Amino acid sequence: MVELAGTEWWLAMRAREEPFPIPFSWDDWPITARTCPTFADVERAWRVQVPQTRATLAGITDPDRVVETRLIHRDQVTIYTARRGDLALQLLMHEVHHRAQAMGSAAIRDRGAGSRLHLLRAERAPRTTRAYNQWRLS
Repeated sequence: MVELAGTEWWLAMRAREEPFPIPFSWDDWPITARTCPTFADVERAWRVQVPQTRATLAGITDPDRVVETRLIHRDQVTIYTARRGDLALQLLMHEVHHRAQAMGSAAIRDRGAGSRLHLLRAERAPRTTRAYNQWRLS
C-alpha cells in the first residue's frame, strides 16, 4: 500500500510539474514505510492526498504536453520526461496492475502451486532500439 500511495504522489507531482526537494532522496517521500509504518498511517496520508490527485487528473487539459522532472541528488541529476497524458494513465492504472498481481498470486496459491512459483522463469531476449520504439506510446 505504501508503494501505491507513494507512486501516486510522485506521478501527480510530475504531472503538475512541481519541483522535487533538493537534494532528492527516495527516502524523503511523504509516504514511506518509515513515515507510515501501519496501514492506518498509510490510509490517513492517502486520504489527505486523494483530493489533490483528483484535481491533478481533472486539470490535465493538454495531455500531449511533455513535462520534464529533474531529481537533483547529492552526486547526480536524473531527468525524466513524459507526456502529461501518459502520467495520468499511469496514475490510473498503477493500482490496477498491483491488484492484478495480488489476484493472480492468490489464485495460484489457492490451487496449491504457490510453493512451485520459483520454478516459473521467463527468459528475456535483449531488445534492440528498433524493437523498443515499436512499443512506445505514440
